[in-house]
Amino acid sequence: MRLLIALLFPTLLFAQPSPVQLITPQDSSVGVTSPIQFRWSKSTGAMAYALQVSLSNAFTSNVIDQSSADTTYSTSILQMSIRYYWRVRAENLSGASAWSQRLFTTKLSIPSLLNPLQDEKDVNLRPTLRWSGVISASRYILQLATDSLFVST
Repeated sequence: MRLLIALLFPTLLFAQPSPVQLITPQDSSVGVTSPIQFRWSKSTGAMAYALQVSLSNAFTSNVIDQSSADTTYSTSILQMSIRYYWRVRAENLSGASAWSQRLFTTKLSIPSLLNPLQDEKDVNLRPTLRWSGVISASRYILQLATDSLFVST
């Protein structure tokens, strides 16, 4: 009987859930590494949570659009060196809370040495050093050393 009443008149038994508090990634954080663990607080009255991750703060095209009963979500699909916006809202039979929203930037990827190749023998004494470009990198720092721990640079 109670279930039938809840289905016919959900607002009688359920209040709209309260907004969640976003925990990680923290707002405006930079250098977030993969896999990324999204965490938020429980909401009073929530039956599920909607998580969205987007390249736009308008959330017009979402990279992730998930529904979950849990307060965490982990992913490895996000690209490096990109700013993302994420938001979560609580949902139940009476409706949904307001969105809680933040942004973060993933860590720069590591450039790959292209020339000379690693462990290459008979390298010219004045080699041309080349490495792969990294999206969003504004500069590169080059270090040379005679030992693998870079104590003697």
